[in-house]
Amino acid sequence: MSDFIDFSSATLKTMFDSYKQDYDDHIAKIMDGLGKMSQDDKKVDVSQIHKAFKEAEKTVKQLEMDAKSNSERRKEVQGLKENLKMLSQQFDVKLADMHRKGLLGEAAGQKAIQNRLQATEGKIQEGTDMVNNATRLALETEEIGNDIVKDLHAQREVIQRTKANVAVVGQELDQANKTVKEIEKPQCSMM
Repeated sequence: MSDFIDFSSATLKTMFDSYKQDYDDHIAKIMDGLGKMSQDDKKVDVSQIHKAFKEAEKTVKQLEMDAKSNSERRKEVQGLKENLKMLSQQFDVKLADMHRKGLLGEAAGQKAIQNRLQATEGKIQEGTDMVNNATRLALETEEIGNDIVKDLHAQREVIQRTKANVAVVGQELDQANKTVKEIEKPQCSMM
């Protein structure tokens, strides 16, 4: 059985490391894209950077699932999430700057397209906020569930001790009952 546990933990470590490598690859693409955006490179493919963010977010979700039982890994994943959020904010700032400078082409200058872009950005932010809230609620629910399990375990121990005490009391009552019956028996005495 311990071989199975060792195999399982090794497999989880390998999966975690694999997801971590995927995350690092996505971050490298994002950093490259942000660098090009900083240089006002007109050949920047914003959709590819956006795609790298989406893939990185998916990978972080996988890492979160794999790290549920390991507090050290949960802290590492939290750091990765914060890094991704910081990069996302940088991307938003640089994208807004590109809009202002007109680097997205003539179409970006049209008011209707700008309005759609702003509406889409707003929806993306709302979706991100909803996902963050859902993640927070899930973690709180998991914590509450863990507390309930601990309480139930403690209550089980109390019930088991009570059951053992009742058994002892029952034995003592049986012994006392026998003693009373012995005392009640008429004693034959010869005088």
